[in-house]
Amino acid sequence: ILKKKINNFDKVICLSYTYQDYLFSKKYFKKKVSVVYNGAEDQFYKKAGFRKKYNIKKDEIFLLYLSNIKFMKGQDRFIKIISDIKNIKINAFIIYANNPNKFYLKYLKYKSKKINKLNSNIRISFLKNVSNKYKYSAFSECDYFINTSRIECSPLVMFETMAAGKTYLGTDVGNCKEIQTNLKYGFISDEDKQILHKLKKFIINKQHKKKIAQKKIYTYFKKNHDWKLLLKKYRNLIATS
Repeated sequence: ILKKKINNFDKVICLSYTYQDYLFSKKYFKKKVSVVYNGAEDQFYKKAGFRKKYNIKKDEIFLLYLSNIKFMKGQDRFIKIISDIKNIKINAFIIYANNPNKFYLKYLKYKSKKINKLNSNIRISFLKNVSNKYKYSAFSECDYFINTSRIECSPLVMFETMAAGKTYLGTDVGNCKEIQTNLKYGFISDEDKQILHKLKKFIINKQHKKKIAQKKIYTYFKKNHDWKLLLKKYRNLIATS
């Protein structure tokens, strides 16, 4: 239906030059297909509170995963990656807001407890309905954000991580590789082992301590993915329709 009706639109706007929506639109839309990348609010940089509230120690690597708990969101893959980290103190948080499948949630918690028993250096916590204050500071104070989702288009958490000036590692879904290739600080792969290898390399090289890298990530966000900037682009597209 869309193939037949798409030229009734004045504008077609996609979130990427590489994802399936753009490739489809470019094929059938007779006018130029516009691209406006996704973004985030500038609310995540240099916010504090999460580490203190949840007793995250200075010698622990704070890993963050924020997403509704669903199989397609891949929290099981996140936990598997963490379980393979040796000789590094890890404090990982899975933050969610939905009412997940009870069996999947029980499975995730069972695996997390089992990992903690086998390796006292690893702690995995589940938090539901965290306030914006602690959500913002979680992004700002984490060492790395991991996203092992099985399907995405243009995940907001990637841009929120950028807005916090932090390093994002994730699966090759949606337009993640396109964005991270432009940014040149994160890492994208469909192989969990490669994400694990890169994460360990980042930790060993102490990328999470490099203030210059954090500043460059945040500056890139401000120039390309701040919603104030993106809204201007939408206004301009509407004005010229």
